[in-house]
Amino acid sequence: LSPLPCIQHPVKDHSVMMIKGNGNYGHWLNLKSYHWINRITSRMALKFCKEFIDDFNPTITTRQIRQARLYNMKAIYTFSKVLFTPPSNWPKQVKVVGYYERAKTRNWTPDSSLLKFINQNEKILFVSFGSMINDRPQKITRLILNTLERLGIPAIVNTSWGGLERPDTHSDQIHFVENIPYEWVFPKMYAVVHHGGSGTTHTVLKHGCASLIIPHIVDQFFWNRIVSDLGAGPLGIAISKLTEKVFEEKLKDLWNQYCYKEQAMKISARMKKENEESLLWEVVGEQS
Repeated sequence: LSPLPCIQHPVKDHSVMMIKGNGNYGHWLNLKSYHWINRITSRMALKFCKEFIDDFNPTITTRQIRQARLYNMKAIYTFSKVLFTPPSNWPKQVKVVGYYERAKTRNWTPDSSLLKFINQNEKILFVSFGSMINDRPQKITRLILNTLERLGIPAIVNTSWGGLERPDTHSDQIHFVENIPYEWVFPKMYAVVHHGGSGTTHTVLKHGCASLIIPHIVDQFFWNRIVSDLGAGPLGIAISKLTEKVFEEKLKDLWNQYCYKEQAMKISARMKKENEESLLWEVVGEQS
């Protein structure tokens, strides 16, 4: 079960997620990257399960494990086909079911200051790095705040796990929160600056928000490229390379080019239709 493509089953246009940035190195190298990672994981499985394997089939090999993982083991991917089209040659036991997210707002109520901020601003940016942390949270926060204040962009900044920090003083055009349900706030936002995790990326687009991704690790570079290719936001910059000048250029592009928002809303409509079709398939499947 995986929310990410490009982990086990080969994709010729993308290298395996373990390669930083998930670049396209050509079909041959891309496919080889899956071969290497599947060999490594199968060898690890053989090593750590050897004491149990010996009780059943002591002659089993790494190659047999790899073949079983790729062509016999059932796999479910929970990403949206609207964002990434799976290859047609994936094995039949591999299913891509679309994106689902559990509701998180049952025991959460917005405070009056948050509601007032939202009511006072027609166009708002949301900024969050979710569970991602970095080695310079104060500097990154100040970089972002300086840019927001210089451009006059009203924003809600989510400090979450500590990738961003609330300073002692800040402009009235910035509202800080510690944790907030995305499915409550995203429908009220114009665009989102985020780290590019699979769940966050899907939720942002499901609610029709344009994106600027600041990737930190692994699959986030992949989703950064996907969002840019789909036209739902400019290509973001890695957190390690983020500067005030670069961030200002990217943010101005995100904020002023309505085509990103327009494309995100089109993607949102397609994702909602995808979920409806998937739910219908489940009901029909159960009845039959």
